Amino acid sequence: MCLPKSRGGLGFRKTKAMNQTFLAKWDWKLLTGCQSLCCKILEAKYLRGQNILKCRAKVTDSWFWKSLVKATEILRRGACKVVSDGKDTRISEDPWITHGQGFYQTTTSNQSQNFTMVSELLTEIDDWDMIKLNGLFNQETVTAILKGGQPSTKGVITRCGPKKEMVNLPVNRHT
Repeated sequence: MCLPKSRGGLGFRKTKAMNQTFLAKWDWKLLTGCQSLCCKILEAKYLRGQNILKCRAKVTDSWFWKSLVKATEILRRGACKVVSDGKDTRISEDPWITHGQGFYQTTTSNQSQNFTMVSELLTEIDDWDMIKLNGLFNQETVTAILKGGQPSTKGVITRCGPKKEMVNLPVNRHT
C-alpha cells in the first residue's frame, strides 16, 4: 500500500497522518453535533452530554474511542468558536478568541468570575463592551478579540477570512 504506484503500490505516503485526519474529522462531527447514527451512538455511549474536547478515555473504552479522544489534540490546536450572540460560548472554557494564542483568553484580574458567557461582554447594541474587556483581559487578548470582528445577534457572524479580509457569513438558525 505504501509503495509508489510505479512499483505496484497504492501510493499512500503518510498513513499515520491520514489516519489522524480521519479521526479528527470524526471528532469534528461530534463537536458540531452531527446527527448521523454513528455520532448518536458515540454520544450516547461515551459523551453523555460532555464536550468531546473535555473527554478522557477510560481503560475499558473501545480502541476506536480511545483513538478519537487522542485525536482531539488536533482540534484543540485549530478549532475555534465564532461568536455570534455569545450566549452559548463560555468565556473561560470555550476556545473563542480567533486571533489569540490557542484561542483561549488570558485574564488579568479576578473579575472573570463575575462573567461566565461571552454575551455578558457585549453592549445593548451588539458591540464589545470595552470597559469590561479592558478590565478582564490583558491588552494582547483585547486586541485579539477585536481582530476577530464584531459579534452579531442579528443573524450575521463577522470573522476574518482566509486572506485576512472581513467576511460576513449568514447564520442558518434552522440547522
